[in-house]
Amino acid sequence: MHALIDGNNLQYAAAEAGPWDEPGRVRLCHILGEWGKKQNKLVVVVFDGAPPPPGVTALMRQGSIEVRFSGPGRCADDLLVEAIRVHSAPRRLVVVSSDRLIRAAAKRRGCRAVGSAAFVRELVRGLRRPAPGPAEPPEKRSGPSPEDSELWLRLFDADES
Repeated sequence: MHALIDGNNLQYAAAEAGPWDEPGRVRLCHILGEWGKKQNKLVVVVFDGAPPPPGVTALMRQGSIEVRFSGPGRCADDLLVEAIRVHSAPRRLVVVSSDRLIRAAAKRRGCRAVGSAAFVRELVRGLRRPAPGPAEPPEKRSGPSPEDSELWLRLFDADES
């Protein structure tokens, strides 16, 4: 997990400060999935309440995004604080929320804590940037195969000694 997001908080901030017309949960998840893909980050979004019907939930889980719901009797804040507490690499985690309690929990664990409105601006900038290029091919680090080496030695008439 690279980004842990308070979904309700971000939805409100995106409606207030973002370039989108009041995005619903599905639209917000698509935006975050696209951002996560471009940034090569796994995005976990936590919303309050029970999950919507399965068809809607499937629409929300596009790209590199995981969507969680607090369920009845719990709030998303509880899930967010717990996820921060148990995360194995908190220094690599970005926590997005305008809730001071959640940001304080993130800072205590060494996470990067970002307010929702600030993250909306970061999100817009990140979506404008081109996606990163392809990763290096594994051959670059491991070198040519024995067959390729033989071929190159023959082509260049090199002595193997």
